[in-house]
Amino acid sequence: MDRLLISPKELYSQINSRFGSGGGIYRLHCFADQTHQEIIHICRVCGVDKEGVLYIGKAISYLNRVITFKKALSPDYKSRGHICGRRYWNDTYTSFRKKFPYERLCVSFLASENPEELEKAELARYCSAYGEPPPLNRMG
Repeated sequence: MDRLLISPKELYSQINSRFGSGGGIYRLHCFADQTHQEIIHICRVCGVDKEGVLYIGKAISYLNRVITFKKALSPDYKSRGHICGRRYWNDTYTSFRKKFPYERLCVSFLASENPEELEKAELARYCSAYGEPPPLNRMG
């Protein structure tokens, strides 16, 4: 699975060259170390998530939504424009940020003409497999 680091300034152009104005779902993960080879596995209520999904979101346009997402996660911006970033920077998530540092956060993509339906299906699949939503998602 192709994953792009969130932190580089080139993220916008990388997304543009791969997807143009298209969208779908995106998933947040974290590389285990600076080699950017392996993803951190996450222990969940009903098993271990070897894909290390921290968040699942939808985007009509990756260019718009994922850049808003990046700004919300970035220590340089910390914008409040995305729920995932608000949770990531919440004072109670200090240990979470240490385990999943911004410099190793990455995103994967699954293009779709119907991002909303795909997001619902992916969240349902995740909850069915692991007994709970990804750590930075909320349900309900």
